Amino acid sequence: MVDGERLPQERAFNSNTHIQLNNRWWCTRGHHRAARRDYCDRCMRGGPALRVDRYLAPWLGFVADDRYAVSPQLFFNYWSGDGGRRTHSIPTAT
Repeated sequence: MVDGERLPQERAFNSNTHIQLNNRWWCTRGHHRAARRDYCDRCMRGGPALRVDRYLAPWLGFVADDRYAVSPQLFFNYWSGDGGRRTHSIPTAT
């Protein structure tokens, strides 16, 4: 039996950029990418180790001038994992 504390659980890269334009709007972007296949510590409790595939999770957002009482925001999130078999794309607006 393999000890769960010794298994690599997530080796990933995270990058974010936040830029404020002259009109006081914000543009933000980022991504989170798993570097290699690791193990799921939550899935392996009481059983054998479970490997999880790499994934990619980029995002992009726009925030209007926040000096006003109401400031609209629009964000786009995407997630792709499990060898490309599962993908999610979620636009959110507030």
